[in-house]
Amino acid sequence: MEVFDYITYDAVGIAERLGNSDNATIYCIGMVNRETGRFTFVAPEERKNIFSPRGRIYAHKFLEYHPGWEEECVCLCTKPNINENIKERDDFVWDWKDEPYIFAEKLKEVSEHLGENGQYNINILEKHGITNCGEKGEYFLSGGYLYYYSKDSRIMPFWKLADVSYALFWNHQTPYLWDDIRILETGSVDITSDEQLIGWYKKKILKKEWNTIYESKDFNAVNDLISSELSSINIPSNIFESRLSRIMNINHNISLTYDELQDLSESPWFGDVIANCIQEYSDKYIAKVKEDNSELIRKEKNTIAEEIKKEKDKRDSIIDGYKFDIELKKEEIDNLDKRLAKEEQEKSAEVQRLEDKIKKLNDYIADKESAIKDIEARKETILKDFAIVKDVLQSGRQEDVYHENDIVSLSKLDKHAFEDARPFRKSLETYLKYFQCHKISPDNIITQLSLKRILLLPDINTISAIMYASRHCKYTTAYVGVNWKSFSDFWDNGLGSIVQSAIDNPDIVHFLILRNINMTYIPSYLQPIIDMGDGLVVNFPGKKQSFPNNLRILCTRTKDTLIPISDTVLEDIGCIKIDEELSKDERKARKDNLTENDYITGYLSVDLLEKLPIKKEYFELNQTEYYVDEQ
Repeated sequence: MEVFDYITYDAVGIAERLGNSDNATIYCIGMVNRETGRFTFVAPEERKNIFSPRGRIYAHKFLEYHPGWEEECVCLCTKPNINENIKERDDFVWDWKDEPYIFAEKLKEVSEHLGENGQYNINILEKHGITNCGEKGEYFLSGGYLYYYSKDSRIMPFWKLADVSYALFWNHQTPYLWDDIRILETGSVDITSDEQLIGWYKKKILKKEWNTIYESKDFNAVNDLISSELSSINIPSNIFESRLSRIMNINHNISLTYDELQDLSESPWFGDVIANCIQEYSDKYIAKVKEDNSELIRKEKNTIAEEIKKEKDKRDSIIDGYKFDIELKKEEIDNLDKRLAKEEQEKSAEVQRLEDKIKKLNDYIADKESAIKDIEARKETILKDFAIVKDVLQSGRQEDVYHENDIVSLSKLDKHAFEDARPFRKSLETYLKYFQCHKISPDNIITQLSLKRILLLPDINTISAIMYASRHCKYTTAYVGVNWKSFSDFWDNGLGSIVQSAIDNPDIVHFLILRNINMTYIPSYLQPIIDMGDGLVVNFPGKKQSFPNNLRILCTRTKDTLIPISDTVLEDIGCIKIDEELSKDERKARKDNLTENDYITGYLSVDLLEKLPIKKEYFELNQTEYYVDEQ
């Protein structure tokens, strides 16, 4: 395979974070046939040819959607990279139409060798965090073997690495397991802890076989019972010998809890023995314990007295420190009062200066109001003069032809761009209220602006809110005519001029407002742009330009059904519906409740437009049913 067949295969590689962003670079090691599921490993020297030019795939925001997958071996769907604005770009990018998945399990490597002693083995596994695995267990490497640990088993199987090499691969000395282990294990080791072994001994030997031990009159008879009970479990011989040796060593050092003594006391003989011993020796034992520990008790009392004195001295030292701090704070308060008095004087002078400035502005406003009244008095004369000028200008103008001056600029009110999407969302929410729109989710609008090049919106008020929330943009308006039959009609009536402006001004966001899109059959003029979004074509038909990243098309439809709109026509257009219908009074009240604090400074930059966040609840939500006509 000379070039990667992204239609037949999914790519497999190691996900690595790109800088400090949530973007990832997938360093490819192979590919999976989408139909058969067969994995094909690609040698390192072939990767740059197949996944050109560097043997990797660019995955935009991959770690945002899949946190914790860094350094994991993943399988994902890809598509060609058609973004010509990126220099030295990778030929393929992540296509999120299918959900990626972990292809191979990254294995831990345990430096210590595992032995026959179950407690030692458990200590090693706990040290490396292997006992914290989930219900499915965990594979790991140690001393040239592959081991499998499961919480449900006291025996851990292992395989020689040479026997299971078909299921393993290494990337930068990190091992991965990509296939199931389908052969019989080489052997197994014990992972029974001392605590578990003692519990088994108490339950299966002491409690179960106490009468047998007593009747033999020899406590060493327990050794035969241990060997017999272990033999019945049917475990490997090496594990049998290890457990037998361990339980023999701890046999004479086992202590019994109160509950375990109660269980043993169910045996009539053992209960009588315990009762007689307590009655006969309890007083002597208590007296001896007091005598043996009298010196210890005296030393403990002295130690406690010394600790109390130390704590008292420490407390007194802390109190003295607090008193010193209080004096310092009092001095700081005095200094603060003096500084506040000085600032109050300075503020009074500033207030006086501002009042003088306000007076000058009021005088200026009064002059302008006088000028406005003069214009009102001459309004009829001005309108007549303007009508004459208008007739002269229109006499030489051709209909349905767009010029450069058809593009309108909204002034940049602020010098700085929004740092992230949060202030832009706040600005969008404010202008949805200002233009008295029905309730619409700002997060849905932001998601569709990120995902789609063409958006269909409920009304022109919603479009106005989007543009004014951007605060610094260029736009033009095009009206779909009943005579539009091809893409050329769209290009000659607004699209061509706004595309050229977007190319000439790459640092400014552009909007094309497309009114009445159902005046004619939508695919006849919009299909080429939809195909560009799907990656089927790169440039506009008959042109050398691709779709600019700083351009969005905002559409409305007529309320009347002219050319019926179907669901398939809108599947590649971001459709946004009204979440809640509001009365005219309710919409006006939302606008009237706005305050100065609701208006955010800043503007939407082209960089932020390309990085707008995608809310998961709106990722696959396209509300086409709101615009589809009944067939």
